[in-house]
Amino acid sequence: MIRVSVRVPNTRRIPNFNEVLRLAIRDTGKELNKLFNKTTTTWRHDVPFRTKYQGNNKVTVSTDDKPYFFVNGGTRVRRALMSPDFVPKSQPRTLRQQAGRGGVVFISRNVNRPGIKARKFDEQIAELIEPKMVRFLQQRIRSAR
Repeated sequence: MIRVSVRVPNTRRIPNFNEVLRLAIRDTGKELNKLFNKTTTTWRHDVPFRTKYQGNNKVTVSTDDKPYFFVNGGTRVRRALMSPDFVPKSQPRTLRQQAGRGGVVFISRNVNRPGIKARKFDEQIAELIEPKMVRFLQQRIRSAR
């Protein structure tokens, strides 16, 4: 889950600054949602991401999808035995998705394989959104003057 807040200096020279800020946060929320959806383009099931706006200066994107948490945060142990030709669809520290290969052979509590490597999608998206957020705010301020 990513929370974005904006702190802004002197607002006296910008008419309707709260509206400008609200629109910039809406732009940021749409971009965040796009980036999170990009992380699951090759998945077989749809991962619902919810975008929640709080006031004029906060946006939160979240999901309750358990597989997304396992892939994003990683696990210590994997209880699934994968086929020998298995290739994951995503790699740690990249948003790029690829066609995977192979799959689960069986799942058992007796299987103790190395865990899922954390993809850390949320951290990567936080790094990507910061310059875009600044750009969205600058564009909205220029258009308001």
